[in-house]
Amino acid sequence: MPSTGQQTPPPGAAAGAAALAAAFRDFNLAAGVLQQSYGHLQAEVARLRRELQGKNRDLARRAEENQRLSARLEQILSGLPCGVIVAAGKTVRAANPAARRLLAPVAPDLDAGSVLPPRLRTTSAAEALLALRGDRYLAISAAPLGQGEEVWIVRDATGEQRQRREEERERQLRALAEMSAVLAHEIRNPLASLELFAGLLAETSVEGEARNWIAQVQAGLRQMAATVNNVLQLHSGAPVRLAPLPLHEFLRATVDFLRPLAEQQGVRMELEAGPEGVEIAADANRLRQVLFNLAVNAFRAMARRPDGVLRIAADVEGGRRVRLTLRDQGPGFAPDALPRLFAPGFSRAGGAGLGLAVCRQIMRQHGGEMDAGNAAAAEGAVITLRLWRWPAPQALGGVA
Repeated sequence: MPSTGQQTPPPGAAAGAAALAAAFRDFNLAAGVLQQSYGHLQAEVARLRRELQGKNRDLARRAEENQRLSARLEQILSGLPCGVIVAAGKTVRAANPAARRLLAPVAPDLDAGSVLPPRLRTTSAAEALLALRGDRYLAISAAPLGQGEEVWIVRDATGEQRQRREEERERQLRALAEMSAVLAHEIRNPLASLELFAGLLAETSVEGEARNWIAQVQAGLRQMAATVNNVLQLHSGAPVRLAPLPLHEFLRATVDFLRPLAEQQGVRMELEAGPEGVEIAADANRLRQVLFNLAVNAFRAMARRPDGVLRIAADVEGGRRVRLTLRDQGPGFAPDALPRLFAPGFSRAGGAGLGLAVCRQIMRQHGGEMDAGNAAAAEGAVITLRLWRWPAPQALGGVA
């Protein structure tokens, strides 16, 4: 056959080209899908990166907030007046400064990692007291935190315990006062009868040793009456009745009344009654009770000095005031007793320990003053009373 100048493709070449073209199309299609998937993957990675960055920022912010909260909590715990301890079993996880300070006597090295003090571990879950030296008390309570941890609260309960003791003491004193007042009232009536009969005996013609016995009985009855009056005066709010009282005559009568007691104790009394014609604003019975209490205290203080003298002096001070001074020759007041001279129960020479407290109370009811101390140049106690001359200031109640 004659040649036409064109070659005929070999058999199967067309089919191969078609297959190759199809493969290229499939490749291009796959590459496009792959490229599209890669684009989606990049977008997803970018989204996840953004989310991760956001979460990292949230975590950083929360970590910062937690750090601030932790610092704030540490600041609060450090400023608390009560102690806070977090413990797991016997081990201390954390302890604030107050806990270390309060528990220093029983756990001087208390801190994180240390061992909880045995005296603290044995405390019950309810608030309990832990007694320390020096009359100090700690109140301790515990509460579970979970996961084997507990929080212990420690606070200083010393003030509360002192207040409770004071309240209990006040309650006992009130009960004692009520009982004392009842007994004083019961004793007063038969005592008055005894004083009356002793006075009647003294007015008889009895002489010699019997008269001395009567004087001794009268002196004893007067002391008993003074004690009863002290009890009643201390626990009664009865106002004084101020009236013009001649000072000179009152003091002389009072010294005469006290002289048998002085003789019984083997001491003497000296009086400087001051100028005549001076009147003071006073309740005679109450003021006599003051002088009686002070004189009896002086007699007792001079019991070991038979030649002792109680000197009572009066003078006008500043025109409107009168000063009474009682000076004995006893041992005086002990220096450590001076701050509590006028406390009920104090006594320097035995007795009920009510005299000075009652005297100051009566003087205050008179609008007057009372001071007590020791003589500067010699031994002995000095009591100074200050009263108003008549008429009393209008501010004082009960002025006649």
